[in-house]
Amino acid sequence: MVKGTWIVFDTPSKADMEKVRADAMNSLGTSDRGKADSALLTIKNFAAPGAALGLGVGILHAIRHRRLNLKIANAFKPAEQPVSVKFANGRQEQMPSISGNLKPSKIDAVLDSLFYASGGLLGGALIGWAIGAGFADLRLAEDRETAHNVIVAPNGQVITNPSSGGKDASVNSKVRE
Repeated sequence: MVKGTWIVFDTPSKADMEKVRADAMNSLGTSDRGKADSALLTIKNFAAPGAALGLGVGILHAIRHRRLNLKIANAFKPAEQPVSVKFANGRQEQMPSISGNLKPSKIDAVLDSLFYASGGLLGGALIGWAIGAGFADLRLAEDRETAHNVIVAPNGQVITNPSSGGKDASVNSKVRE
């Protein structure tokens, strides 16, 4: 696919992002750089436990789902299974057993566990990241000058939230002059 045809595929490379980060960090003073690093560490410190907690919740849900599947399979297991049917004309036909089709397979258990665990991991990490970003935002907004220095890019352009339709992000609105 040609680069630039879809906005999703038109992402900057890791080297470009490292260069932008290095330029932004070099434009900050020592105390501002420390506060920016502290804000990033706050986000990381919330996202990592959130991911671990989400993974644990996902695994617990997978175990619960497996137990429920086994209970359903056992509930539908007939105590007495008919083996043949005799018709009015005297003809007798054998009936196939469907009890093997009701029992959950090992592949189902593995896939359920994988999807529940990965969903829990992603959900927990995102919730932890959002909470950490909120705390980092509050920590940066305490000092107006530091918040302004951290939010304004090296070229003087204010970094905005792209999902806000061009309006400034929440921290930007706190440091507007």
